[in-house]
Amino acid sequence: MTQKEENPVADRTDHKFTLRLTEWLHDAIFESSVRQGRSVNTEILLRLARTVEEDQALQASEARLHAGVIEFLAIGVEELAALLPEEQRKSERVKMLLELTGRLTPPKA
Repeated sequence: MTQKEENPVADRTDHKFTLRLTEWLHDAIFESSVRQGRSVNTEILLRLARTVEEDQALQASEARLHAGVIEFLAIGVEELAALLPEEQRKSERVKMLLELTGRLTPPKA
């Protein structure tokens, strides 16, 4: 077996490959290509490109959401720490939470 047969992705200069589709998927893509006046190949490429773009947009959206959640939690940790008595604010757990938020310098021991 050659390197190309073992890992077809390793050779990125070869842009042709066999794509096995289920019958229903083949029929759906074929029917869509006829309706849109495109070749089956073009229909597949457009759908793949759209999927990649949607995945990238979703990843960016998730990253923004995670950043917002972290910011929200950081504010909550700060507010909770401010409500604690001085003794408890000096505990290792509270200091660790404050350090993790990166928003407040932990209280000096």
